[in-house]
Amino acid sequence: MMDFKQIPTEDNTDPNTEFLNQLRHKLPEFFTKDKYAIDKNGNEVLIEAGGFDIQKFQERLRKHNVNEITDGYTLNFVGKKYAELKTGKPTTTVVIPDVKHNSQQKNYQSDNVFLTGDNLDVLKHLQRAYTNSIDVIYIDPPYNTGDDGFTYNDTFDLSDEDLRDTLNMSQDEITKLRLLDGRSSHSAWLTFMYPRLRIAQQLLKDTGIIFVSIDENEYADTEMMLSEIFGEMNLAGTIVWDKRNPKGDSNGISMQHEYIIAVTKNINVFSVAKELQRPKKNADAMLKKAKTLFNKVNENFSLRDANTEFSSWIKKKEGLSGGERAYSKIDEQGNVYQPVSMAWPNNKQAPDDYFVPIIHPKTKKPTKIPAKGWRFPSETLKVMIQHNRVLFGKDETTIPRNKYLLSENMTEKLPSLYYNGSSGLADITQLGLPQTVFDNPKPVDLLKQLIGSVTHNDEVILDFFAGSGTTAEAVMQLNIKDSGNRKWILNTLDEKVSEKSATSETGYITIDEISRDRIKRAGEKIKKEYPELERFDDGFKHYYVKEIDANTIYKIVDFDPNSMQFLTEDVVSEFAGNVVKLGKYYEKSDKDKVNPKFAKIVDTGASGENTILQTWLINDGYKFNMPVKTLELVHHNVHYVEDGAMAYIIDQFTQEDVEELLNLIGTQQLNVKTIIVFGYSFNFATMTSLKNNVKTALDGVRVEVRY
Repeated sequence: MMDFKQIPTEDNTDPNTEFLNQLRHKLPEFFTKDKYAIDKNGNEVLIEAGGFDIQKFQERLRKHNVNEITDGYTLNFVGKKYAELKTGKPTTTVVIPDVKHNSQQKNYQSDNVFLTGDNLDVLKHLQRAYTNSIDVIYIDPPYNTGDDGFTYNDTFDLSDEDLRDTLNMSQDEITKLRLLDGRSSHSAWLTFMYPRLRIAQQLLKDTGIIFVSIDENEYADTEMMLSEIFGEMNLAGTIVWDKRNPKGDSNGISMQHEYIIAVTKNINVFSVAKELQRPKKNADAMLKKAKTLFNKVNENFSLRDANTEFSSWIKKKEGLSGGERAYSKIDEQGNVYQPVSMAWPNNKQAPDDYFVPIIHPKTKKPTKIPAKGWRFPSETLKVMIQHNRVLFGKDETTIPRNKYLLSENMTEKLPSLYYNGSSGLADITQLGLPQTVFDNPKPVDLLKQLIGSVTHNDEVILDFFAGSGTTAEAVMQLNIKDSGNRKWILNTLDEKVSEKSATSETGYITIDEISRDRIKRAGEKIKKEYPELERFDDGFKHYYVKEIDANTIYKIVDFDPNSMQFLTEDVVSEFAGNVVKLGKYYEKSDKDKVNPKFAKIVDTGASGENTILQTWLINDGYKFNMPVKTLELVHHNVHYVEDGAMAYIIDQFTQEDVEELLNLIGTQQLNVKTIIVFGYSFNFATMTSLKNNVKTALDGVRVEVRY
């Protein structure tokens, strides 16, 4: 929840805050209870959060004979404590919808999202609604080469005293930390990347994977950082991308390759869907034949007959392997599959977990276990059974087998060497953009290879170093290739284009502006090439993530919600997006005027009400594609989400509006369990009336006031 009043005044974040939140979510049994008290207004308030019971945890480890590792390597760098603090520190930004852009039909109906703003703030907003929701992350961060423009810039809004008290830093450590500002050292780069990757790890699904492009300058540090954040066992490998384009400015070996490090969220869960991927001959023909036969099943043609005919067809088909000819079948959903053994020697780690019996669905008895043990751990087997991926025999005496689906295993695993000498600049120029708009954009084919190898149809792909927007074009092209419905979320900074560069002559002001234009052009190009397309999502919703204006913060901080006086100034309009300044580094010729050479005023069409509502929605856990309805009452509007039973009141309400809203809820014309109110828009009498009437007349409905 975004509490505007608390942002500038209350921040109790510690370096371990985010880590403790993760532990509390995954291991709640090792935390003591929170302590509450009643304040002077009769409200229950938290006075002490529950802590982690380390003794109970250690006792559980000893009880289950878990070896505690005392030796190993760790990643330490100047700024690490501060980076950990930044991870859990709440963002002070708001989410401004680009109403004019989003209201266009193809964008309104789109599930793709483009976010303009600092990616650390963007990730913190996404964290509230997209945790465990992203299938694939690809990022191409600054390489810290010294000439790529990267320097660490931070406001360092903590005093030396705060750093000593909060982070237990010595004066020497504080001095070194402050020296990072404006630098491009290894420590500065790690301090920049660490919190972003920590949040990215939380956004991934358990079946998810992240690809990180990097070169030799930060490869070693990146791999070690990813090992610490994701766990060393989840490193899936490194791809060496041979660009066939040696660097001409090298003093030693002329480097002509870069690296792409692949890391999974959970290597065991990831392997369920991915480890059996291998090329299939005549796969398209097999799937087409299976679909034809399965359609006959729906016309009183039995599944047994379909499999008999399919078996006869496949034996005659040329170019198929012996296994394909002998074992390919059709299941109840029309999928082509093969029964595959699930026996595998797993004696290195937790061997007992690979000998856990599974229950036969008909006899309800434990099935026979392979002598070598199962190929998968017990938790993975449970997931496979839930998704009908285990083939049971007639009774428990037969060892179950794995259902190997052809439709999920038509692509090759990614090779460790990838040869591609094509330049992303060619992709740019084919869209009618000049080469000068980006220095080193990634080739679309490279991104298609990466994303296509680990996705199938409707996954969500995130890129929070979006740059030129290559990821979006790659996703669109993949969807055309296999009729998929993948969605993308892109984020890049509205960094201004250098006035000394050739790009500035094109009329573009900021990087994100170029990226969005590239995506639009790519979509139009695809539609021209494939005019027969009936369903193709080349639109996207656009949002700015921006800091609150300082004057607005002062008004919020000074406002006393317990006062009988009503805030007469219109605070809501302070959040309007009609004066969004593009360019993080815009300059002022004096304190009142914005230099027109470095700034551009953009009218997003967003009212203050639009901004507050969107910021609340994402922070209440609603994704950007969640439909929100607006209902006009007597004088003002109420916004509500039906699935979540939430109603939002932001504009100034009158007594007539309150009575109309309560009537709609009371007569069950509006399904609402929580009414969220922007406290600045209510005078004392109206607020009191709302609370009292809800308490006495609407059972199970509560009012939450936000400032």
